[in-house]
Amino acid sequence: MLRARVTAQTGAAAASSQLVEILRQIEQQLPAVHDALHATVERADERAAFSLELLDLQTWTLRPLASALNLTWHVDPALVRFTVRVATLTMLGVIVFKLSGSAHGYWLPFTIVVVLQPDYGSTRRRAAQPVLGTLAGSVVASALLWLHLPFAALAVAMAATMFVFGYLVKRNYALAVFFVTLFIVLLTEASGPVTLAFTEERLASTLGGGALALLAAMFFWPLWERDRFPAILAHALRANRAYLGLLGARLATGGSYDREAIAAKRQAESANSTVFSSLQRMIGDPKNRRDGLEQAAALANGNQRLTRALTVLALHLTPGATLARTELTRFIELASTALEAIAKAAEFGPPPPARLEPLVAALERDSLPLPGRDETGAIAERNRWVSAQLARAGTELAAMLLAVQDAAPAQNADRPAVPGR
Repeated sequence: MLRARVTAQTGAAAASSQLVEILRQIEQQLPAVHDALHATVERADERAAFSLELLDLQTWTLRPLASALNLTWHVDPALVRFTVRVATLTMLGVIVFKLSGSAHGYWLPFTIVVVLQPDYGSTRRRAAQPVLGTLAGSVVASALLWLHLPFAALAVAMAATMFVFGYLVKRNYALAVFFVTLFIVLLTEASGPVTLAFTEERLASTLGGGALALLAAMFFWPLWERDRFPAILAHALRANRAYLGLLGARLATGGSYDREAIAAKRQAESANSTVFSSLQRMIGDPKNRRDGLEQAAALANGNQRLTRALTVLALHLTPGATLARTELTRFIELASTALEAIAKAAEFGPPPPARLEPLVAALERDSLPLPGRDETGAIAERNRWVSAQLARAGTELAAMLLAVQDAAPAQNADRPAVPGR
């Protein structure tokens, strides 16, 4: 896309020929980079979508607290399904615990609550960590049973294990579970004799709770992220569209980086953050639920780069410095049309490639406002810099349109779907 834009803007100039050749050499390296990245992502598919741990104490200001409480009337369907799953599984675990007559069977429902997460990828990761940590901790704790330590030594050991657990719980959950397992065994031994059956019971409850949570995440009213991603991506694209429109108006009228511009920037950045959280959850889903993942990632990254380009532009808005040019108005309208087309493709599936080709061609040959003959000095330099930033935004938009076009043939042959659906 960048090579086509350079050629369209500069023609057959010698400098442009050199730049096109450099871009061609970079392009030749992309297949090898793609293969290396693809292999890396495949080996790192055990990922946490988002943390449900408590926020750090220093972040509890009024604004984050209100955000954490989420005092809105909108209820996320994914959280409704998660609430039903965790309530049902917890009751099932309690029933099994009561019927089994096990003295420590409460570990079964407790493990379910700890392991079960709103999405499959996080649940799978959580299911592996407690089992590994409990298994290793049980082996070491079983050896401690033969030492018959005095109470003072047990108290010191319990304090040490809880300190390490608190330190590691956000850094390495599996290792943290190892130390909390040691703590539980030491605590139980301090109140009475402990046998190997105690360790076996905890391990069996952990295995059973983790297995139930994993099965529930996969088969009990699941909500796959690929079904949620299209609407999330479309919202982020439209947030960028509003951000771009506001900056265009500020450039034309000489506006500043005021409260309204800051609010538009925050909305676009927040929407992008939501997109990447959704994308990360989709990476953690089973492979047969990750259709179009590469196209989804391409659009998510392109939209984020577009936001960054607009933010660089916004931070240098100069009050009173106007750029009321026909080229600027035309570019803002063209870019807004392109963003809306990509958003509709995200929601309803990509249109036939021919329908997007006029937009791509228009972005390739679009000329942005350069300094006029009557502009000199700082004003001319600013307008030249603004044109460069808008050209960067135009290149990103054209590349995103190409990503939609690439996704169209395969998806239209199968079913109407968006990148990621």
